[in-house]
Amino acid sequence: MSDLVRADREIIDDMKKEVRKARAEVPETRVHKLIERLRFLKRSGPLIGNRTSNREHAEKIIVWIDEAQQLFPLYGENFPWDFLFGPPLEIHKNTEPLDSSQLDATAAAAAIEAMPKNPVLRHCCLAALLGEMRWRCKWIIDERVGARANYGHLQECAAIASRQLLESVGIPLRYSHAKSTYRETSSLFFEVMTGTQGVDLERACRAVAKRKFDEGP
Repeated sequence: MSDLVRADREIIDDMKKEVRKARAEVPETRVHKLIERLRFLKRSGPLIGNRTSNREHAEKIIVWIDEAQQLFPLYGENFPWDFLFGPPLEIHKNTEPLDSSQLDATAAAAAIEAMPKNPVLRHCCLAALLGEMRWRCKWIIDERVGARANYGHLQECAAIASRQLLESVGIPLRYSHAKSTYRETSSLFFEVMTGTQGVDLERACRAVAKRKFDEGP
């Protein structure tokens, strides 16, 4: 491993040599586009967050949803549910926050009269939305969505770029071999982002190679 910063030209030449070892050729324009994208991702940080933080936040949302579902029964004693789930109030004279001085008495009366209409339907819509949100949170937890701290966002990005490059020319993703084209090019992409040479991205390469990128809720 070395911290001697090399020019892009030298790194790209090494990348093309690695690909040629697998008896393939890659367009240099393709490599440049991947490098530009990696540098953008380095500035923006993980687009899907950290795996642990995502799980913790999703668990908190599920608790909140469970509490909300208990607070909003379809029928409850001594509470005007019809008014709670009635149509939205449209009694403002402008878009500013609600202020008693802005209320139009006629519009307010009409809105209050309309509020009990379709409360069951609006309650069902809310219940369905909460149920879907809960399912998505559970999916985030079960699928462990987010970057893993033990190999880092930048290493994952480098492995993804390498996968995209090699799959475009039909080179297999041999993540279990230290000197495979996949792991070597991943290391070179990582060098482009960080300036550090010779980092072995075995764990990131394995995780990215096994991932199905079209999966999601």
